[in-house]
Amino acid sequence: MVSSTSKAAGRKLAEFVPLKPAEQKLLDACRKGEVAYIPEQEQRPTKPTEENIVSASFLRFLALGGDEHAPVHEKGVRLCGGMVEGELDLEGAILPHSLMLINCYLNTIILRNSDVSGFVCIDGCYVESLVADGLKSSGSLFLEGEFVTAVYLSGAQIGGDLNCTGGKFNGMDDSDALLCSSTVIKGDVFLNGTTATGTVRLVSTHIGGSLECTNARFSDHRSGDKHVGALVCDRAMIKGNIFLNGNFTATGEVRLMGVQTDGNLDCSDAKFVDQKNGDALLFDSAVIKGNVFLKNKFTATGTVRLVGAQIDGSLECTSAKFNDPRSGDQHVGALICDRAVIKGGVFLTNGFTASGTVSLIGMQIGGNLDCSKATFNGTDGYALLAEGLVVAGGFFFRDLISANGIVSLASAQISSLVDDDQSWRNVELILDGFIYDRLTGNASTNAKNRLAWLDKQTASYSGLAGDGKDFKPQPWRQLQKVLHDMGHTEDARQVAIAFEDRLRKAKLIKHWILHGLFGLLIGYGYRPFRLLIIMLTVWLAGLRSNLLECCTLCK
Repeated sequence: MVSSTSKAAGRKLAEFVPLKPAEQKLLDACRKGEVAYIPEQEQRPTKPTEENIVSASFLRFLALGGDEHAPVHEKGVRLCGGMVEGELDLEGAILPHSLMLINCYLNTIILRNSDVSGFVCIDGCYVESLVADGLKSSGSLFLEGEFVTAVYLSGAQIGGDLNCTGGKFNGMDDSDALLCSSTVIKGDVFLNGTTATGTVRLVSTHIGGSLECTNARFSDHRSGDKHVGALVCDRAMIKGNIFLNGNFTATGEVRLMGVQTDGNLDCSDAKFVDQKNGDALLFDSAVIKGNVFLKNKFTATGTVRLVGAQIDGSLECTSAKFNDPRSGDQHVGALICDRAVIKGGVFLTNGFTASGTVSLIGMQIGGNLDCSKATFNGTDGYALLAEGLVVAGGFFFRDLISANGIVSLASAQISSLVDDDQSWRNVELILDGFIYDRLTGNASTNAKNRLAWLDKQTASYSGLAGDGKDFKPQPWRQLQKVLHDMGHTEDARQVAIAFEDRLRKAKLIKHWILHGLFGLLIGYGYRPFRLLIIMLTVWLAGLRSNLLECCTLCK
């Protein structure tokens, strides 16, 4: 018959007697609620000695609450500088108090499906392996040490913060570095200053505060088909802000597809590099209640995508650099914002540089689209592709540093166009269906300048190539309407007359001789007094001739 006082193996102090010196220190500290410093200088041990060894089984015994001969204070187990010998296996265990390990050396820690009443702190430690899938902790989880293999936290529930500030995570053998998929964290996630070699995964993770990765360095060391990405946060839900800023550096894709955040996405001064010549930063279908900052020294080598994203604030890319290194059939673009909905403004200004297409197809902007002092280099044809773009405010295309390639505004709708002649100098245009209500700012309303602007359309759209079947009359009619509505009647007439001339040059007039005569006589109806002047001139010439004849006869 089993005695009522019997306990499972490893649950009685008597099993560990005699205690090693470090274990005795730890036992005494646990009774008093103090930190056991082993050795006294608080440094992480590099090799085992008689003075620093603590068996993993004894550490487990205390973490589970000890016994009547080894009571553990409410402050929990606190060990600093110990060399933990063996595997610390707490799988499925209930820890009544917090567990704090500082500057220790450990082989394997297993916290899978364990339940901790308090916090877990692994600070400054060297850990070969940490498995904590399904961990439940009422307090925070601190992982600020060096972890040799992947750290597993999938399905964990953390009542406080996940703090990995300054931590080092190494995914060996082409594995992930930090795996936190489907994790619930009630506080913040701090990865500030963290170094991760291998993918950091926060897929479908719920974070009650912010995600902070300031000054972090993430690298996906895998290649080929095994390539996943440096940071993967698809479908994560974050109540606070997302900070991938400061000197944040990612070598490999950063994926935020479908992420939802109630705050801002701040990538200011960050660097994103994709070694596959693919996508550098993706947040397609993301829902961001605040602003998106891709500015200052922000640099992306590889495509930045926010296709179908919804941003309640503004998109700011001031002084940022976007580069799509691909070419030919592999070319995608430097910045792809197709079908994105942005309630504020979009700022591609003051040193913004795109080497590759900037695509804004079907994008909706509630404020202004400002491209002042930007550089657009369409390496494979298109510099700015804005077909179907809708801008409630103004489109600022002025003071550009340079723009090369095709700018397509086909079927775009904006409230006002603010531009200058020089900014369009080296571009070809597609303007079919482009609707704008007015020309504002210092935008030229001079017919001569505006007709030169229309002539920047690609040859087929301007009616100067082939048989003119692709000629689009809408851009001329739109310009004429805008100038007329703004009160520039004479300039509107000049545009209308130039349009008729262009129709004839494009061979779209059947009776072109009569049409040319119509233009010569009364300017296609826009110069009705021209015929009167011609008739008057002819009459006066005839009258003069008659007078001269009469004078001759009288003599």
